[in-house]
Amino acid sequence: MAESEGTERVFRCEYCKFRTFRESNIQRHRQSKRHKTLSRLCEWIVTSDDTATSTPICAETFEVDSYEDYDISDVCIPENIGVNDEEDNTNFDQCDENIWYPFPSKIFFLLYTLCHSGPRPMSRETKKFIWFILEELNVPDIPSIESVSQFSVPGFEDLIGKGTASDETPFTYIKPSALIKLLLGNPKIASCINRFPTYKDTLHHQCEGKKWQSEFPASHVKGYFAGDPVLLSNRETGIIKSFMKKVVNSMAGSTLKLHAVVHKTVLYNDPLLRPFSDILNERSLVPMRDSTMVVDVDDIVGISHPHDYQISHVLKLVNGDVYLEDITQDEELLFSPNTSRIPEVYLPINIYADDTSGNKSKQWNSYHVLSMQLAGLPTSEKDKLKNVHFVSTSNIVKPNELFQPIVDDIKSIRDGICTLDACTGKEAIFKPRIAIGIFDSVMGSKLSNHLGATANHPCRICDIDKSSLSHVGTPRTKATVKEIIKELEATEMESDRKRIRRESGIKEGDNCLLDIEDFSPYSDTPQDRLHAVLINPNKNLLSEIMAIMDENDKAILGLSMEEFDWTSFERRLTSKSMAHYGSFIGRHYKLWVQVAPFHLARCNSIPIGYIQAYCLLSEIAHLVYRPGPYLSEELEHLKLIIQQFISKLTEIGSALIRYKNFGVHTIRFLSVKMRNVLC
Repeated sequence: MAESEGTERVFRCEYCKFRTFRESNIQRHRQSKRHKTLSRLCEWIVTSDDTATSTPICAETFEVDSYEDYDISDVCIPENIGVNDEEDNTNFDQCDENIWYPFPSKIFFLLYTLCHSGPRPMSRETKKFIWFILEELNVPDIPSIESVSQFSVPGFEDLIGKGTASDETPFTYIKPSALIKLLLGNPKIASCINRFPTYKDTLHHQCEGKKWQSEFPASHVKGYFAGDPVLLSNRETGIIKSFMKKVVNSMAGSTLKLHAVVHKTVLYNDPLLRPFSDILNERSLVPMRDSTMVVDVDDIVGISHPHDYQISHVLKLVNGDVYLEDITQDEELLFSPNTSRIPEVYLPINIYADDTSGNKSKQWNSYHVLSMQLAGLPTSEKDKLKNVHFVSTSNIVKPNELFQPIVDDIKSIRDGICTLDACTGKEAIFKPRIAIGIFDSVMGSKLSNHLGATANHPCRICDIDKSSLSHVGTPRTKATVKEIIKELEATEMESDRKRIRRESGIKEGDNCLLDIEDFSPYSDTPQDRLHAVLINPNKNLLSEIMAIMDENDKAILGLSMEEFDWTSFERRLTSKSMAHYGSFIGRHYKLWVQVAPFHLARCNSIPIGYIQAYCLLSEIAHLVYRPGPYLSEELEHLKLIIQQFISKLTEIGSALIRYKNFGVHTIRFLSVKMRNVLC
């Protein structure tokens, strides 16, 4: 601290209202984010008014008789900071260095967020009181209420939508249509999206699952479009139905190549059609019934017929005889060319819904969180947080109501959204489709009008009764569930409604997910691996074994855990943790199921059947949690192992079977779900 004849040396910063007696402190302050933000903002406001202040931004020193005589109100503050409505509405595009752009400052951003909270709207009187508090605390650069209330960001309204729940509770959401445009305009994302159904011996990506193969065909490759009449290298002609990727085996190895699904056609001047020349003309194109072939895209020579072709008849060959039949309006052979020559691309998306806590303790104050992801991203990219996009959240609005405007937005662009494809640099028409919905068991029941796991029909996927959970019932469909809901709504007596709910496991209520054409909350939701494998069967089986085990074996188990080499695992289990196995969570069960057979084999009081059951469960967990790709044979093997596991539980008389535990039932769907909606 420097001193001179009864005076003290004080260092100060005008904009931040900061003062100190040490030079090192003022130098450190100049490097702080707060100082840089406020100094940039104040400099910009002063210069935008074509005036200059003689007051330095961060004064070096000034001298006062004592520290007590220093009055912070003497600091010179530019008069045009945040006090005039017209000034507050300045075009902030001019401020290139503002880190809070498009908001003029941090306090403006915080106040804007507070005043525009959808779930908790604020009255003007409340706003006035908040502004009064800020003024009393001498907070600098307070904007006016009008400027904060009227502030709008160009283009922001196109991104954000506003919804209202049945009880008039407002909420906001990010429009999937706007989010899709932003993502497709990013070259890094657009270039890595898979756009073709793929046929391989292994399953590693959603595009290799049955749903993608059957519902999301590709329609454009190398200048050719679905509906184009083409000439093949073998001089045959046909109409392109769709495109796909397929593995080709050769001496050099296996390669993934583009193929076209082509329906064979006959031109009007073909010798087969001479008997019918009076009803055909040069524009006529005649497809052959039941004649589809898969050809390499490189085998397509060119276009065989004008794009304004006509299809009015279909050719049928029976024992060498030629028949020409009229084609019906709903027949698959009624092709239509892409006259606009703009690529049309199916864009499958995955939707997520889960509950999270609004508290730091991760307990209570449950928030429903909705998000989405492009399904075509590589598998390695899907686990990255940057590729899972927040859509909406609320701790008040029900999940079904939260989904309603989001589903409406997706349905509004079902026929296609024309936007820039950053992969090609040209416009394309993208047709978003919901591929799968990823929910846990509880959220899945809420979003499928199901009563939950405690109902007489506890499965949301099939209609099995809880008395026979070791089997699989009739799969639920949207049509059957809609009929049950319709019956419930038409029933007047509450006692009759209770009977219908009890007999079906379905409850009434609006559900927008049931109105989506290509998506079902019953068949298009992957099985919850955490509960189906690690928690339900694993937790109950461990509890049974610990109840059977004597004190001597518990000591042996503890010693075995302590001397075990855990270096190849992310964490370890100790004898102390095994003594408190009741407090295990998912990561503990995942670790335990990997090592359980080895440690349990050392205990003498455990029946061999339980150890064999854990060996099977350990193999199931390995197959389910290991990274892909999956061979078709492996999925069949998984199905077999699950059957053996359930048979072993029945053989040893496990409580999982005796008490009809729901986990034994859900584990049966693993192999089927992985094959159909692999994610």
